[in-house]
Amino acid sequence: MCVIISSATRLLSSLKINWDNVATAKMEGISLNNAFEILLRVPRLKTCKISFREFKPPEDGSLWLVLPLDLPFTHTTLESLEFRSHLRDMPQFLHGVRLPSLKKFEFDGLDLATIPHLIPFFQRSRCPLLSLPLSCISTLSTTIF
Repeated sequence: MCVIISSATRLLSSLKINWDNVATAKMEGISLNNAFEILLRVPRLKTCKISFREFKPPEDGSLWLVLPLDLPFTHTTLESLEFRSHLRDMPQFLHGVRLPSLKKFEFDGLDLATIPHLIPFFQRSRCPLLSLPLSCISTLSTTIF
């Protein structure tokens, strides 16, 4: 099963989804916190596409749920992870997860400040990475890897 989660989906716990059956997730305009929550809720996730947005409080004055996470946590089944935007907190995401089954990591809109965090992420994950397409938002004058 595939699910699409958007920034409008604030209370993931209220969704009537059997998360155990979800193999593909597309997250659009979500916060870093919601990305972590979805990875925790979906134990059999194989493919994930994420488009982050910068954190800002909800416009209705309510509070975002802050997860009590023990970071980094390990997601054992995720094989393909694609990012489609820049997030200032991207290093926090990379430090917050281990993905030992990851075969494809694609990043469109990579910020140069995030690059130094990629190697420790891959070392910690110890994944069988086969594909690493990266597209930077700035021009590189040297080779990344």
